[in-house]
Amino acid sequence: MQMVEQAVQRLKGHVIEEDPDPTLQFPVSAFIPEHYVTDPHHRLSLYKRLTACGQIGELALLHGEIQDRYGPPPEPVERLLEVMQLRTHAKRLRLASIEVHDQTTKVVFHPKAVIPESSVHRLMDQLKKRLKFLSPLAFEIQMRQSDWPSLFSELNAILQSLDLCDTKTIQRDANVS
Repeated sequence: MQMVEQAVQRLKGHVIEEDPDPTLQFPVSAFIPEHYVTDPHHRLSLYKRLTACGQIGELALLHGEIQDRYGPPPEPVERLLEVMQLRTHAKRLRLASIEVHDQTTKVVFHPKAVIPESSVHRLMDQLKKRLKFLSPLAFEIQMRQSDWPSLFSELNAILQSLDLCDTKTIQRDANVS
């Protein structure tokens, strides 16, 4: 649906700015195993559909569909869905990259990202001394744990928090206009 809207906007002569596709580096094995989805065309189709999901709700629906069609997903598929959830948040926030090494997570915003001041303050209040700003567009977080379930949970909560601030700012700005 989004592709159709973008095509219509292009035909009208409007410049469409593509969302950046963030680079994600996580210490987790996230994929669809051949033994789970044996047909390579179906596997490729699932990867494409996962990539096309623009909202967490779409990922949840696809997760349910995968379960219904192929049975309970093995761990690598569950990890893939978690990575795609983080990717969805990262795209909405216009992040250029998220890199996790041991217990350190580096987050870099795209140069054209608009970072609301309220998001920065909320992040500082939430993370306190575990947060280190590297530049106006990058920061580092010392994570509490280094195992994937803990990393995913904490990083997801941080990105949701930033996303909530961003959404509130956008709504407020729209009401002012």
